Amino acid sequence: MCSLPGALTTARSTVVSNINLANVVVEHEIHPFIDFGNCSQKACIDDIKSIHRQTDSHFERIELITKKVSSGLNIKVLADVFESILGAIFVDSNGNHQVVSSIIHRFLGKTMSTFFLIKNSRMYWISSKCY
Repeated sequence: MCSLPGALTTARSTVVSNINLANVVVEHEIHPFIDFGNCSQKACIDDIKSIHRQTDSHFERIELITKKVSSGLNIKVLADVFESILGAIFVDSNGNHQVVSSIIHRFLGKTMSTFFLIKNSRMYWISSKCY
C-alpha cells in the first residue's frame, strides 16, 4: 500500500492523462473512425502503433509515448476525441452514470486496475508503486 500524500491524486492524474487517453484511442482502434484532415495526427497514430508493436506492457507504452511527446508528438487531439466520445455517451444516455461508468471501465480499466481495487462500489488503493 502506498501512503504518500497526494498518491491517489497522482494515480488519478495518470489514468486521465492525455498520454493515457491517446493510448486508449489507438489501442482500442477508435482512431480509424476519426477524420483528422491533417497529416500530423496520422503520424501521431503511426508513432503510437509502432510503440504498441514494441511492447505489450501498458506502463512501457506510456513511458515510450511520454518520451515521444517530449520530442514533439502531439497527442492532445486524440485525448480530446476520447473525452468528447464520453461526453456524447453521457448526453445520449440522458446522464446515465452507469452507462458512462461501464464505458470508462471498459477502456480505462486496465490502467485503473494497476492502482485501485473496486469492491462493493468502494475504491481501495492497491498500488505499491508511488509516484
